[in-house]
This record gives sequence, C-alpha cells and structure tokens, in this order.
Amino acid sequence: MTQEFMITAGKGFYMEFASGWAISVQIGDGNYHSRRYEQPGFELVSVGDQRVMVSDYLAGAKGSSDAEIAVWNAVTLAKLEEEYPDSSRGYDSWVSLGGDKVAGWVKPETIAFVMAKLAQYPTDACPKMVGEELAKIIEK
Repeated sequence: MTQEFMITAGKGFYMEFASGWAISVQIGDGNYHSRRYEQPGFELVSVGDQRVMVSDYLAGAKGSSDAEIAVWNAVTLAKLEEEYPDSSRGYDSWVSLGGDKVAGWVKPETIAFVMAKLAQYPTDACPKMVGEELAKIIEK
C-alpha cells in the first residue's frame, strides 16, 4: 500500500492510509461547505500541472468553518480502474456516508475523528459497515 497526500485542484486534499482507505477533504466553490458559491465564475488558471477554476482556488484560499468529505478504498479503486480503464467506475469504490457518496458541512473535529477511524480499518473492511460507522460519527 502507498501512503500519500495529494492536493486536489487547489481546493482541498486527499490522503491515503497504509491500509488503502482514503479520505478527500474539499472546500471548493461547488463543494458542500459554509462558503459554497461565494466566488462565482468558471475561469480556469494553471496551478502547477493542474487546471483549476478561479472560484475553487479563491474559496480554498479564504478557508471555511467546515468541509465536504468523501471516503473510499484505494485498493478497490485501483482494481476497478484496471478492470474498467475507460469508465468512471472508480466512483463505485466510494463509501456511502449516510445515503450519499459525500458528506457536507463536516466540522474539523469530526473530520479528524473520521481520519483516526479510517487509519484503523483493515484493507478488507466491509465498505457498507465502514460507511454506516462513519455516517454515525458525522451525524453527531
């Protein structure tokens, strides 16, 4: 397994744990957080080797009191991408967090707790069970 951090389009990051479980934390213009839609516009700029929307970059630069998160198993994702290289099946590896593939308006303390739980799950933990446990944490 790899352990890594990655900045995503200037509006957040994802991190992958040794077990293969991963989390994305985003505060861009279209993500579910307290500053959503404050910077309308679709102008694209280059930031390193990524193209980002100015509105996403500005939303990220201003910060937010909460964020949108998504969780997936990177091992499952890699298998899906290998099996279906020309499709968006990778989304199927995302865990349902209380009825949706993302959870919005999640506070920093809750995100930290979710990360701690993810670091403890084994690679082969049941995604449905993981989603149900994390949804309970997020709902509090």
